[in-house]
Amino acid sequence: MVLAQKLGKEYALSVSFLADLTPEHELEKRKSLIKSLPDMDNTIKYDQDLDSIMKPGEFYFVLDRSYSMTGDAMVTAKEALKLFIRSLPSGSKFNVLSFGSDFEQIFESVSEYDQQTMEYAIDHINFFEADLGGTEIFNPLHSIFASNETSDHLNKHVYLITDGQVFNPDDVIELIRDNNNDFTVHTFGIGSGVSTTLVTECAKAGRGKPYFVNDKAEGLQRKVIDALCKAFETSFSFDKQELIINGTKFAQHPEFEKLTNKLYHGDYFTYSTLVNDLSKDTLNGSLDFSFTRSDNKNKDHVQIDLGNH
Repeated sequence: MVLAQKLGKEYALSVSFLADLTPEHELEKRKSLIKSLPDMDNTIKYDQDLDSIMKPGEFYFVLDRSYSMTGDAMVTAKEALKLFIRSLPSGSKFNVLSFGSDFEQIFESVSEYDQQTMEYAIDHINFFEADLGGTEIFNPLHSIFASNETSDHLNKHVYLITDGQVFNPDDVIELIRDNNNDFTVHTFGIGSGVSTTLVTECAKAGRGKPYFVNDKAEGLQRKVIDALCKAFETSFSFDKQELIINGTKFAQHPEFEKLTNKLYHGDYFTYSTLVNDLSKDTLNGSLDFSFTRSDNKNKDHVQIDLGNH
């Protein structure tokens, strides 16, 4: 869907589309479905056979144990964490870090996932309390990223569980963004007082997904399973965009790299920008996005015709 509105000498341009990563053998069936539905129907849901896409990975769970997590928030966070760990596929590796003013980790380094290590981790989590002081997210994340071994064949995923606000959110977000080629970061915001901006922006920077759970843990199991499945689902990441209008090539949007630049099957994406100094009153041209698929690392592109506005 393309929307363009003339504002004096400028055009406000907005382009929205649906990420459809249907396997090739189901493509014709999907095309028939799309033709039968209204454009941009956000009730469209895609079912996937999760058993066929689950595969080993390297998982890091980072739990907030600052004083503000006292009470229901800590209970909810611990339940989420235990559910994550019980649901990992065999052959994976994992570690659990918890933080406040400082941080601790259950294993000295990332550990092989098996029945023994799973039970060991859950036994420790049962005794977690909100007793580690303030909210210092930067250091545990830095420790994870610094230990990265690029030769490892497993995809790496970080799940950050917090209710907090930090004094250095820009530093945390930039740290995650600097490492998003090697790690995907998903975030869980716990409780009504959570910093939604921090949780959302950290997930954006980590090319992951943000989730929010209230103190009563409503919908917790569904959200945990959905978040874990994101580690196995096919996605694509934007590499760059190119905008050409009336024969003129416009510079890439300066904030493009900070947008939600990783899409999963069934996600919607909207890109908006202001275009000025047009030589004509009409808006002809195209918007081209280059992207890389996670399942085969192939680079491709999608070109959107802006039409005649």
